[in-house]
Amino acid sequence: MADMISNFSADILLYILSFLPTKQVVATSVLCKRWNLLWRSVPSFDFCIGNENRKETYDQFFHSVFSFLRSRDRDQPLLRFRLNYFFNSFDPTIRYSYSAIRDTESIIKKRIEDAVSGSARIQHLDLSLDLYIVMPSVVFTFKTLVFLKLANITVKNIPFVDFPMLKILHLNCVLFSKGLDLSQLLSGCPNLEDLEVKHILIHGERKFSRLYNLINMAAKLFPFEIVKNVKVLSSDMFRQQEWIFDFQNLVQLKLDNLYIKNNWVELLETLRHCPMLQTLAIGYIDKITFGSSAEGHEEAVLPDPQSVPACISSHLKTFPSFDFCIGNENRKETYDQFFHSVFSFLRSRDRDQPLLRFRLNYFFNSFDPTIRYSYSAIRDTESIIKKRIEDAVSGSARIQHLDLSLDLYIVMPSVVFTFKTLVFLKLANITVKNIPFVDFPMLKILHLNCVLFSKGLDLSQLLSGCPNLEDLEVKHILIHGERKFSRLYNLINMAAKLFPFEIVKNVKVLSSDMFRQQEWIFDFQNLVQLKLDNLYIKNNWVELLETLRHCPMLQTLAIGYIDKITFGSSAEGHEEAVLPDPQSVPACISSHLKTCTLECYRGSIDELLFARYIMQNAKYLRTMKIKIFSYNGEKLNMIRDLSSCMKSSDTCKLSFHNYY
Repeated sequence: MADMISNFSADILLYILSFLPTKQVVATSVLCKRWNLLWRSVPSFDFCIGNENRKETYDQFFHSVFSFLRSRDRDQPLLRFRLNYFFNSFDPTIRYSYSAIRDTESIIKKRIEDAVSGSARIQHLDLSLDLYIVMPSVVFTFKTLVFLKLANITVKNIPFVDFPMLKILHLNCVLFSKGLDLSQLLSGCPNLEDLEVKHILIHGERKFSRLYNLINMAAKLFPFEIVKNVKVLSSDMFRQQEWIFDFQNLVQLKLDNLYIKNNWVELLETLRHCPMLQTLAIGYIDKITFGSSAEGHEEAVLPDPQSVPACISSHLKTFPSFDFCIGNENRKETYDQFFHSVFSFLRSRDRDQPLLRFRLNYFFNSFDPTIRYSYSAIRDTESIIKKRIEDAVSGSARIQHLDLSLDLYIVMPSVVFTFKTLVFLKLANITVKNIPFVDFPMLKILHLNCVLFSKGLDLSQLLSGCPNLEDLEVKHILIHGERKFSRLYNLINMAAKLFPFEIVKNVKVLSSDMFRQQEWIFDFQNLVQLKLDNLYIKNNWVELLETLRHCPMLQTLAIGYIDKITFGSSAEGHEEAVLPDPQSVPACISSHLKTCTLECYRGSIDELLFARYIMQNAKYLRTMKIKIFSYNGEKLNMIRDLSSCMKSSDTCKLSFHNYY
């Protein structure tokens, strides 16, 4: 096949390469002679690293950054610059002195300043560093900047801000030095359209300039008077006293947290300031009442229908979700308030509008002596809840997302099993009975936890109506061995315990919290990711290796808690333990395995032998991650032993983490 891409002009190739991380861009230099120096002219810089805990990783990262910045062609414009890293200077495993840290930070600041100041055309700047770094002041004069994202950085010494073309500004954990403030930064952004502010101290006495062009705003504890023209507003804190302005253009509002001090009546009053609102989304709701009676539901009343906010009565088109949750509380009054809020909302919402998402999660501890409900009262309450659920969801033929976590007194409304538009279904602590038939042609995700099937019913009947299922999770469910399951041909992701694996042989991702070799008699030809949460004494490493022969394409292996497993050769003396014959290494280990994780490593000889076996035989291994569980100060010895193991892969990185 002809090499068509190499026939493209240099401008097209540079444009394509500008969307790749810089390491991948540099790697193209080995393709052919034409590509040798092409990377030096790419108009983008993109380096990222996560929260690593090894000094060597940071050294390599910074070396790559500095090498690229020194080598690129400075005569070529740099349009996009992204440098994201997090340096955990409090980690004792990274032995940098304070002066070394400051020197490194100084170099980074200088390199950033050199890189961006040489390009008057930079449009996209994204920096996520740490608070030691001071933002180069030259950045605030980039007239061509359209996108600016800053995180974990300090701002000081701003002569002036001039961002006439800036449209998008995202700030997260930015520290302004004494005498500076967010107001000064915003004053130089007259055409800003999208603003996101998180974890920034805002001084109440500062005067902000009005942002007339702002369309999208996401912030917490922000002076809303300067953003009254927004069309889309998201806030993770609702305080009624701040909503004293009219948002005449607001059409979409998201409130992430509503707390007990704010009741529904206060929220309705706030909505009067949003006359054109069309979409309303409410996140976590914590113990909110309708404000009329905190003690008795029998006296609680809804607000006067004649005083309904204009946006609700005339404009609201989308309030497609119902989301109520409560934890394991031990006060009867808390449950009373919770149920009253649920019932009030379900009675009040417009039944002519579709309900796309429905989530009701609660746990009622009927065995708690502090909650003095009679048995009949419990059953009456459960009956009402079931009826309300049935009324709510049966009126909407378009429901797509259903999440119910209740208790085993509740019987799943049978109408649910006929929702052809359902894509996501999550059930926990609920009883299933009287299923006429199941018809979920669009269901992709099914998560079941502690679901009780009545006599004559089984999980097999439920799965038979899910022909296009892609993600299945099954926990704490009794599965009858004599039941016949339909094959799930489209399943990609599977998490289960004691499940008939023959029906899920096509999965790509499999997680099981119980390993029993006798169940692994099928070939998983598509399996690329496997997680085994528990390995017990009856299963030794040789049995596990034999099982992996059924997973020829496996690339990622994670093993959780390991309980007294041996390598099969010597249960009494470690000194005689031997590895299996290297010539019989499973194909997935020798040819495909890229990532291996031991999640609760305690330093036994058998665990060490297995880790050593993987590193010696996995020729394409990139990451060997060890999560160490140690309470007796043996961690350093474990790290030393593992670090001394030979690796057959030159690219393998051995990393250590704490197991919690």
